[in-house]
Amino acid sequence: EVARANGAKVGRVVDVLLDGSAAPQAVVLDVSGTLEKRHTIAADWSALHFVTKNNMLEAQLDMSDQQVDASPPYAPEQPVRAVTPAVPAAPAAAAPAASAAPATSATASAAATHGAK
Repeated sequence: EVARANGAKVGRVVDVLLDGSAAPQAVVLDVSGTLEKRHTIAADWSALHFVTKNNMLEAQLDMSDQQVDASPPYAPEQPVRAVTPAVPAAPAAAAPAASAAPATSATASAAATHGAK
């Protein structure tokens, strides 16, 4: 489970996307809340952090409901568009929330990055 700092549930981790050096670049989250209509998004790794609560490690996402709702759906066969958290004081806040991130699925990183560079 992934939550916000206030404890509100966001979704669950489906996959972690890695770069050619096996460093995490994005996390794929199922944010649908129901089994009927699955909605997955890719959030930039910087939007995720881990905290200890009640002696348990908890994943927290630094994105609002509006950012999650506006996120493009994740499609493994398409270039990754990982959503980054908004920076309140940054002048680029009017820029689109989605950005391209050169990442591949953890399960396919070796095959996908073999020809890179």
